[in-house]
Amino acid sequence: MTEGYWIPPLEALLARSPQKGALAALRLGDKTFDDFLVLSGREVQTKVFQYAEFLKDLGLGQGDRIAIKGYNGIEWVALDWAAMISGIVTVPLYGASVDSEVNHILREAQVRVLFVDETHDAYECRQVSFEELESRASLLSGNYRPTKAVRPEMLATLIYTSGTQGRPKGVMHSFGNLCEALLRANEVVNIGSRDRMISYLPLSHVAERMLIDVASLYTSAEVYFIDKVERMVSQLPHVRPTLFLAVPRIWDMLKFKLEKELKSNPVIQRRLARVPAVMRPWIVRRSIRRKMGLDRCRLVFSGAAKLGSQTAAQLKEWGLSVHECYGLTETLCVSTMTRPDQIVFDSCGQLYHGVQARIAEDGEILLKAPFHFEGYYEQPEATAEALQEGWFHTGDVGHFDPEGNLFITDRKKNLFKNSGGKYVAPLVAETLLKNFPAVREAIVLGENRPNCVALINWDSSLGTLKELEAHLDFVNQKLAPHEQIKKVAYCEEVWSASTGELTASLKLKKRVILEKYSAEIEALYNAKAKLMSIDELTEGMQKRAHTSF
Repeated sequence: MTEGYWIPPLEALLARSPQKGALAALRLGDKTFDDFLVLSGREVQTKVFQYAEFLKDLGLGQGDRIAIKGYNGIEWVALDWAAMISGIVTVPLYGASVDSEVNHILREAQVRVLFVDETHDAYECRQVSFEELESRASLLSGNYRPTKAVRPEMLATLIYTSGTQGRPKGVMHSFGNLCEALLRANEVVNIGSRDRMISYLPLSHVAERMLIDVASLYTSAEVYFIDKVERMVSQLPHVRPTLFLAVPRIWDMLKFKLEKELKSNPVIQRRLARVPAVMRPWIVRRSIRRKMGLDRCRLVFSGAAKLGSQTAAQLKEWGLSVHECYGLTETLCVSTMTRPDQIVFDSCGQLYHGVQARIAEDGEILLKAPFHFEGYYEQPEATAEALQEGWFHTGDVGHFDPEGNLFITDRKKNLFKNSGGKYVAPLVAETLLKNFPAVREAIVLGENRPNCVALINWDSSLGTLKELEAHLDFVNQKLAPHEQIKKVAYCEEVWSASTGELTASLKLKKRVILEKYSAEIEALYNAKAKLMSIDELTEGMQKRAHTSF
């Protein structure tokens, strides 16, 4: 790590203002609240020390591993901070993770205690529920202080990758990595004690953990926790954050619903008709920001996937300049970010200070920074492949423009050649398709084929097939001839982690999906219709099989 970029976690915790609000939630332990329970800085410090003493009473010490699997809340973050000041390694787990994956991680990471919102007989580890944690720790004095110093080079966390291509990998990060990555990012973002954030994305995801968990520890920013994603939209106007992070799917949905309301709401139309035309854009911007609860936001972010330029442009017109961020678990999501007043659509922005990058001969993006991961836990071959001469091979393909803005083309493994020998980067078309909110997910195919087709996960409650066909025509206008999508198969059965199509972090398992629908994809190429449902393709195959029999 770099000199000057280390603050021990205990020192950061003690630096919080004792009177100012620190963490807030609608539930804590076995209690739920109609309005947010807000804990002051002093109350949070006391709770963290109580949790730290509880960890000690469980026989846990420096280097031991605990796992956390539960809803976003005070318990999650306070427990993580208690582990950090004690030198205990935290292994975050997704709530959607299947039992077999959870047990694999618990065994490999040698987790001694699993903290969960609800205990589960299938988990092969000692379990403590959030309710038990809160009830037992609250009886302790809060005067406990860990005596062993936490050093920057010590292992702080094992963050497991989503496993889109198979076995999840445990990414090792030290305490120094967490601290330096946050401080480097904060040289641009400038999070401080006056900032307020809302936490609703899984804290097990590295982006949410860095922005909410680690950032709040080191900057004293106030955090409001939402235990269910579905409650976020209704709670935003009450919280009115100054910083807000969403994934592209959420931005697309917000854009779709706001556009629909602006067009169809007669009250809005009448009010706008009374206002001079020159003032209408300003009125719309102010109204939308206030309605969404983002009127106090100074920075809004998008991450985890590519944000469509159409959505980004409309949001900017409404006064929401979305800053795209790029990073991976291995880089703690601190690699690039679009700078204020320098947003370039489709770009992930410029490198943070201290991050180096170069483009390999095959177009792969290579990154190097002092806070990058130490390697993959118990996987030396995977580590050697990803880390070569200090450079992290990201697996992403892209390029920089003359101003230093990074553009991601696609994942290296997703690029393919059609039968004419031309390369296709499917991410471009997939992103455009998903700009229509009725398209939950999209996979573009065409390797060694004369043209491209797409398989989409379709939500018929948000659109019609006629609208989908019009959207497909719009998408194809944006693509080169060899990238254009000739046919689409749509599946209305929701893809999820429990049914196997998505990882616990909701990333597509393309290999699983393509195996599951291989026959239907083959039938799509032979079909005459432009749009066909999976059921129609399956029925057609069955009829042909019956006829031939």
